[in-house]
Amino acid sequence: ELGFRSEWEFDVSEDERRVRRERLDALRNAGVEPFPAHVGSRVPIAQVRAENDSLDEATLEAARKTAAVCGRILAKRSFGKLMFFTLLEDGARLQMSVKKTEVDDATFEFSEVLDIGDFLRVEGVIWRTRKGELTIDARPGRASLHDCRGRLADANFPDAGGKLEGVVHVDPAGIFLGA
Repeated sequence: ELGFRSEWEFDVSEDERRVRRERLDALRNAGVEPFPAHVGSRVPIAQVRAENDSLDEATLEAARKTAAVCGRILAKRSFGKLMFFTLLEDGARLQMSVKKTEVDDATFEFSEVLDIGDFLRVEGVIWRTRKGELTIDARPGRASLHDCRGRLADANFPDAGGKLEGVVHVDPAGIFLGA
């Protein structure tokens, strides 16, 4: 042994490993395959930003543009019936929103278990918040959350009107720490 640690090595407590294994087991118990063979199509977050950053709120609302992107969750903010996530892909960021009033309970509950570090694919309508933040709105029938590294298969929730697909937690170095 050379006496140094690679960038991929890090210390994770047994409690954190246990929590991650429990999350993985819960997903499997919900019928979600943690290691699927493929992921849906997507465009880079940087492309979505380039195409939409100059558009104002009214223009985006009228256009009802949709996109599918992949990214890693950097931040999660919950305001009761509204959640925002910050996604990152290749240095470009995009906000994602999930509104309880516009999704079924199963979809919203699943969104609540998404965590910082998770990779996901989201498809939805592009809009701007009141503060002007470009955002992709995850909604059933128009949105799906999916691990963009192909780690999780479809999780079809009845009454969702569409698919909500899941994610698997990874550590900050990008290494899956499941069972």
